[in-house]
Amino acid sequence: MPTEEISDPDAVDIRKIKDMKGYFQDEKARSLIDPETIVYRVYRKMHPEISYGITEIFPGKVGCEYFMTKGHFHKRIEAPGIYLCLKGLGIAVLQHENEAFPAPIAPFEKGAIALMAPYYAHRVINIGEENLIFIGFSATDSGFMYGHLEKKGFKFLIVERENQVSFLINPNYQR
Repeated sequence: MPTEEISDPDAVDIRKIKDMKGYFQDEKARSLIDPETIVYRVYRKMHPEISYGITEIFPGKVGCEYFMTKGHFHKRIEAPGIYLCLKGLGIAVLQHENEAFPAPIAPFEKGAIALMAPYYAHRVINIGEENLIFIGFSATDSGFMYGHLEKKGFKFLIVERENQVSFLINPNYQR
């Protein structure tokens, strides 16, 4: 359990299916899942200069789209983050605030380190059959912004098609 890594977390954020309205493309499929189903949880520890959180994303799908974090920009947009994957198989997706910039997509598995670069929103998707667990570090004053992504989403969706992980352009992205 991730709680062994953070014996006394300052906060525990639990994201259930009911909390993910608007984040998955297939809202009808999301609404048919038990609203108390946990998609992911984050155990946070805050220090004066740097904070960290251990995130555990459960395996599962909404329709054909894999369970994922909501994704966020940092409130202090120039603040980077670093993620280290401890267990599982996933994908990290980034998206620059300037939507003309490329949207990097990278594999994320045990031992992988991903830089969540300044000015980029970031999301992690669990494409495996076990819990995906990673630790993320950022400056304590980085903060989180979800609003833009809740309304518009990320440019790419990570879905299962014909038993394969596939990348699709989000048809709702330009709404």
